[in-house]
Parts: sequence; structure tokens; C-alpha cells
Amino acid sequence: MQIWLLSANTCAHYYNPEPEAARRLPMAKRIPKPFIDELTARTDLLALLSSRITFTKKSGSNHWACCPFHDEKTPSFSVNTQKGFYHCFGCGVSGDAIRFLMDYDNLPFPEAIERLAEYNGLDVPYEDDGRQSDPQEKDRYDLGLECLADAAAFFHEAFYGESGKAARDYLRQRRLKKATVDTFLLGYAPPGNALLAHLGSKYPLQLLQDVGLVGVKDDHHYDWFRERVIFPIHNHKGKVIAFGARAMGEAQPKYLNSPETTWFNKRYELYGLYQAMQTRERTLLVTEGYMDVIKLWQHGVKNAVAALGTAIGDSHISQLKKRAEKVYFSFDGDTAGQKAARKALEAVFSQHDKQHEWRFMFMPAGEDPDSLVEKAGVAAFQQVMDASLPASAFFLQTLDDGAGAQRSAEAQAELAGEAQRWLELLPDADFREILRTQVMKRFELPVLTLSGNATTSTHTATPAWRASREMVVVKPKDKGIQLMARLLLQPQCALPLRRWEYPPQDGELQLFWLLCYALQSDGASEARVATFLRTHGVYDSVTSAAQLLGRLSGEQQRDEFAAMLASIRDNHARQQTRLEKFTAAHIKQG
Repeated sequence: MQIWLLSANTCAHYYNPEPEAARRLPMAKRIPKPFIDELTARTDLLALLSSRITFTKKSGSNHWACCPFHDEKTPSFSVNTQKGFYHCFGCGVSGDAIRFLMDYDNLPFPEAIERLAEYNGLDVPYEDDGRQSDPQEKDRYDLGLECLADAAAFFHEAFYGESGKAARDYLRQRRLKKATVDTFLLGYAPPGNALLAHLGSKYPLQLLQDVGLVGVKDDHHYDWFRERVIFPIHNHKGKVIAFGARAMGEAQPKYLNSPETTWFNKRYELYGLYQAMQTRERTLLVTEGYMDVIKLWQHGVKNAVAALGTAIGDSHISQLKKRAEKVYFSFDGDTAGQKAARKALEAVFSQHDKQHEWRFMFMPAGEDPDSLVEKAGVAAFQQVMDASLPASAFFLQTLDDGAGAQRSAEAQAELAGEAQRWLELLPDADFREILRTQVMKRFELPVLTLSGNATTSTHTATPAWRASREMVVVKPKDKGIQLMARLLLQPQCALPLRRWEYPPQDGELQLFWLLCYALQSDGASEARVATFLRTHGVYDSVTSAAQLLGRLSGEQQRDEFAAMLASIRDNHARQQTRLEKFTAAHIKQG
């Protein structure tokens, strides 16, 4: 079978650069309001939301589900099919189909319109507003995405060019077909500074550095990737945001990723998520590497994703919960695989709920998904999936592996302490109590005491500020202090927040948003929050507020946090409405 079909036009579908002289300044675009109104009216809101959340009951024209924007046990999220409107009586969020896509999928308004139009089989009828957009004024983030897309096209074209023969031979040895290569836009980074020479005249040098394509040493700039097979990394919207690269020979390191940038945070992204989303399945398979995802896709398993060189963390779990109802984690059966699985279990426990199912599977010795499907086919891989363990069973197995055969009082006490640390990660009190009972019965523990409070995903001792319950504290008036206190108790709450959704520039909120950015970039943990607060001199005031909040349940804390943010957003909306009315009246008078 001939896998590679090489010709001069091979890459025309992916890359067709125009001569620089032929480029024209684009006209600024707008979306007509009548189309937006028609799109909203045409959308079956219940059907759209049902593809993402599960509705449990119906009352008249209202359908009810647990809110996707805050944790709750009793459904308070209502969709009115007659009005095409949703509202949560718990956290106060509300809106139409466009608002839901903006909040749930973290999309800006234009992209939410495009996503909804695609859902309804419509094209967005953009109109010119008569203004020319100056490239110098183009949003820096969008320009960075454009630059990364150009780089992906360059690497893909180089793969099929004369210099890419070694890369083609390497992937041919891995038995990848051309259709697979093209689907994932795999490429090749030529030697030298070929990419810099190609993009240097189109984009500022600083931007090439900022997006992670160019490095600098001793005032000399160089291509970050050289003589490697290239794996473009897409975000959930299909935009290239970074690259992974593999050496084909003995060069070190074997794998080289883009550095973390404004466009790329490896703790948040999942390789292959965009491709997996095209299946519209509500089941995802999490693997350990690029080739696992790619090879499974080639064999018909098209819902696999992979973490990007880092352990599964809270932000990954948040992403998975948005996209799937059932998630399989695939790990190698060696010691490293077991360690990675326990780390993933910790993240799962910290966000566990009744709406999602988490299962853990382990490859046979010496195999990974890539090698297993190649040697034994998809049926063998399916057998491993069928033998997977629910999160609760894997937790018990983890305790069992650490318990050993000894049953001395000291060993039992150590086992009880380990079980306690795991169980107190769980926010669901009912599930936590069921597991506690199972642990006591299985390991013959006479007592296993829990605090009853959900904690963060760190296995650390309780901080002194949290342990002191009798201190008299006063609720601060500063909204920023109140919000940061909530992040101290539950740092993971910062991960889904996006600054542009809460436009006010209140001085008291600036430090809060800076903290959110730090947690989204470096990982959400109580220790990181504490370090940040000490650095900015607000530790005492925030911890004092946290003491007051710590008397509430985890669910109550999250509800108050959501309510505060909703209030900020609502106040801004009212201010904007008043400003628009005043402006309109002023114009009319003038």
C-alpha cells in the first residue's frame, strides 16, 4: 500500500500564501442584529444544553438540572423551552443560547455566534462597517494565533518537502497514514533558522519570541524547533496554540514542547481535544502521549486526548467535566504509571460529583495504547477498557497496595491517616461517608474520623489560620479581599474565570485578578495562594476573612463566590445600560 502521495500541490489545502504585495487591509466586520435574533429564536435551547449537561426532571415548560456553573446536589438550573431562557436559582446565572456558550465554553461573543450558527447549519452573514482595520492595531492575541497558524502550515509543508524525508520515513515506520498526518497537521522543523527566515518579515521578532517559536541566546535569535517531527497543539476551538516536537535520532531532549506563553498553558490544555470534540461523544479517553492519541484515532478510536507532559491536575478535570460524562484514564502498568494514576485520582476526588463517571485502566507490561492497538488491534484495547476500575475501586486498591500484610496498631493508624487524607478531598459528603464505611470494613479499622469538610487537592497539614475557629473576625468591606479569601479556601475556583467577563476596573479587584492569573498559570493550590498574599502584603487581612468563610460548607462557599461575581457582572451591565441611555439622550438633545 502506498501511504505517501507527494506532489507540488500536496499542501495546497493547508497552506497557500499570497505574495506580500497582494495583501490588502481587511475591512472590519460586524454581525447584523437581525441575524442574531433569528439565530437565537431558531435554536432549540434544551437540545443544545442537553449535549453538555443532564436534565433530571420536568415541570411544565421548565426542565431542571444541576447547575454546570456551581456545585450543587439539588437541581436549581432551569430551562424554559417557551421563552428560550435559562436561569439558576442557586448562583443566579441566566441567559440565552449565546450567553450559555460564552460562559460554558469560554468563548468571546463573536465565536459563540459562529459556534451557534454552525450548530444550526447556518453561515454568519458578516457585514463591512466601512472601517479598515490597521494591522498595527490588531489585537496582539489574535495576531499571535495567526503567527502560530502560519508556523503550523510552514512545518506541514516542510514535512512534504525535500528536507522532510527523514520525518516521513520516521512516521512511516510508526505506520501512520497520510490521512492521519493531515488530520493532525503533523510537520517537520527543518535545520537552521528556516522558520525565522520565513516568518521574520511578516511578524515582529518580539512576537515570534512571545509565542514560543524563536529563542534568543547571546543576542542571537534562533528557531526553537530544529530537525524534529512537529505535533501542533490545538485548543478546544481548533486554534494552534503551541507545538510538541520529537527528535528522530539520539538528540536530547527526546521531546521538546513550546514554552508556556500567553497562548499556551500546559496545565490546562489537552492534546487532541479539538479532534475528539468533533465526534460529539460524551465519553473521553485520557492517554499519556501524542502518539497514543494519533494511533488510536487511526484505528477508529477518535475520542482520545493526552496531557501535555504534565500530571493530570484540577484544571484538566475541569476541562474534562465540561466535555464528557464518562472519562477513562489510561496509564502504563509500571511504577511511573501508577504514580501518575494516583495523581489523577487526587484531582478527580477534589472535583467528584454524581454527574460524572471516572475509570482507571492500565496497559499490559511493556505496552502503551499506541503499541497495543498496533500489535493486537482495537479489540485488545477494548478488553483493557472493559477491565477498568471505577475511581472508588482504584482508591481502595491504592490503599491496599500501601497497606502491606502487616496489621500492627502502628500500621493501621498510618493506613487510617492516609485514608483520611484521601477521603477529605471529596466535596460530596454522602459519597465520602460511603467510602469511609467501605474502608473501615475492608481494612478492619475500628474508627476512621473525618472532619466533614471538603478540602483542596493538597495533602498538607491544616494551616494554623484555618484551625483556629474561635477567633473573632469581621467581614471585610473590600470586595477584592473577600474574593481572595474564597480562593484561599478553594483555589480551583480561579481556573474557569476569565477577566473579560467581569469588565469593571475597580482598584480593589485588580489584585484579585492578578491572583487568578497566577493560579491559572502556575497551578491552583492553597500554598501558592498563601505565597502570593504574603508577597503583596495582604496575607493577614485575607486569612482573617477566610476564617469567617471557613465556617461555611464547601458548597456554601462556592455559592457565595458565584453570587459575588454575578453581582459584579450585573452592576456593570446596569452601569452600561444607564450610560447608553444617557449617551442616546445627549445625542438626541444635541
